[in-house]
Amino acid sequence: MNFNKRTWKDLATIASATFVSMIFGSAYPLFFKPTLQPAGPAWHSHVNGIAVGFFIGLAISLGELYLFRAKFRRLRFSFFILVQTLYYLVVIHMAVTSVMVAHYVVFHNQGFSETVNSVVFKTFFRSSEFLVINVYALSMIFVISFVRQVNRMLGQNALVNFISGKYHKPVEEERVFMFLDLKDSTAIAERLGHKRYHQFLNDFFYDITPAIVESKGEIYQYVGDEVVITWSKERGLQNANCINCYFRISAAIAGHEDKYRRKYGFQPKFKA
Repeated sequence: MNFNKRTWKDLATIASATFVSMIFGSAYPLFFKPTLQPAGPAWHSHVNGIAVGFFIGLAISLGELYLFRAKFRRLRFSFFILVQTLYYLVVIHMAVTSVMVAHYVVFHNQGFSETVNSVVFKTFFRSSEFLVINVYALSMIFVISFVRQVNRMLGQNALVNFISGKYHKPVEEERVFMFLDLKDSTAIAERLGHKRYHQFLNDFFYDITPAIVESKGEIYQYVGDEVVITWSKERGLQNANCINCYFRISAAIAGHEDKYRRKYGFQPKFKA
């Protein structure tokens, strides 16, 4: 059941990111007038943009969920950014190339070889327009990734609240709070040493975050080995989110038991 919920959540994330990417792609001709792209009616450019946005959104979402989040998240930050950017550029290049070839094949009845070897096709990839497309697509990707990462780390409303200025003036609210902290953290720190202990904390906080987000909670702050989670009264009480959050976190940590025992020799225990 938990696996199915997680799968549906991942599918919803992929679908939403791909849809937003398609909107950005469709809007490209409104900001930049295509010059070297395939000739045809104006709506062709919008269709091309939607298709490019679809491929980019799908590939980036899959990469973020199953590549960077799972396999590369422990890379050094600078190297991680380099690998991620190179992946983005490869995806953009492949998406633009595929859509351009498909456009000629579908709308101009040209063969694949004829299209790839044409002067217009080769000129396009040496033009400033192709550079503009890359910059535009990279900007789009970073905006989508930034919003998703903030929502994942701090909760669904944190960024919206910050932009709207909610945090700049006092507001009285009824809220639900959960104070969740590790058991025996002093003994663990002495056993692991400072560096491995902080690595352990990073693993723990990273592994429990999806359960918090799934429970519609917001991470208010980290205090040492403690994480403070909060909900609005409505979100916290809806479907007992504030209670179920604890059991989702328990299930998440239990699911990573082998990893913790292999890396640290024990499974974390916590109270809330």
